Amino acid sequence: MTLVILRTLLICTNDPVRREMAGFLSRIPELEVARMLAEYPSADELLRTIRARGVNLLLLDVNDFNRAKVLATAVDNLTPGLPIITFGDQDGPDLLPRLMHLGVRDHLTLPLVEIALAEAVHSARQRLQTHPMAGIQLSDLYTFLPAKPGVGTTTIAVSTSCA
Repeated sequence: MTLVILRTLLICTNDPVRREMAGFLSRIPELEVARMLAEYPSADELLRTIRARGVNLLLLDVNDFNRAKVLATAVDNLTPGLPIITFGDQDGPDLLPRLMHLGVRDHLTLPLVEIALAEAVHSARQRLQTHPMAGIQLSDLYTFLPAKPGVGTTTIAVSTSCA
């Protein structure tokens, strides 16, 4: 069985927590931080970043639960199998079930504990080894090539994308 190198995307709006998390992640072998974001991106930006950078682990700050929910839902719908580890100040009996409904298996409460983070990353690595992420499906890409100029290819392409 080959070792999965985890290319990680860290989304954290709290600067001290982001720096602490980056320090912890740098000490975990076979893990590479592909990108750190200080603000929540749009769902489209997140998915572009995941695909462009080859990300296979998402660390997501859930202190703004509604924005984190949008991102986790987009990831679960369009990149099935991508492990998400959430973290935040909040912790309560209603938070974990809501995170589980979003496809999140690991949640860390602040203040961060390096051992707990390492265990969550190890768990994500094992899940990826046994159940690899689904790749980009060819059905995600359609091309329209005209036989000659002026035959309406652009109109068909735009109409298809709107539909």
